[in-house]
Amino acid sequence: TITVSASGVANQVILVEQDGASTIFSVSPSTINIGSDAGSTSFTVSSNILWTTLIDQSWVAIFPTSGSFTSTVSVNYEANNTTSERTSTITINGANGNNKYVQITQAGVAKSLTASATKLKVSEVANNSISFDITSNTSWSITSNQTWLSISPSGGMNNAKITVAC
Repeated sequence: TITVSASGVANQVILVEQDGASTIFSVSPSTINIGSDAGSTSFTVSSNILWTTLIDQSWVAIFPTSGSFTSTVSVNYEANNTTSERTSTITINGANGNNKYVQITQAGVAKSLTASATKLKVSEVANNSISFDITSNTSWSITSNQTWLSISPSGGMNNAKITVAC
């Protein structure tokens, strides 16, 4: 309030109102791509309001989980030992009722397939067998162009012992 006064006249009262500061509330970056190994990354919440976070996946942890000003949020994540990518969405809830989102996409490990042998030798005697191992993190199948061979199992997922009989 401002009061203007002079001798012999009524005071003049002027009400002064100030607009509140504009709300600042954003995140950057809003998408983060990471490799399959465990590690850490970060994003920034630019804000002049209170905010809290919500995480939808247990393989992600963040700090801080709330704030009232601009903050760098650290994101720690566990290794992804599968061949499939996975995602987590971090929700940043603003006190103004608006939400912002950061999506973390983690790559899966590279597919691998290794056979313990490159050559097998079987005797000419019928009904004998030999085996080898498959080391893998994906599904696989085995075929042969020889009708006199029997292979078991002929497919699978991950590691297995393979028996070749004739």
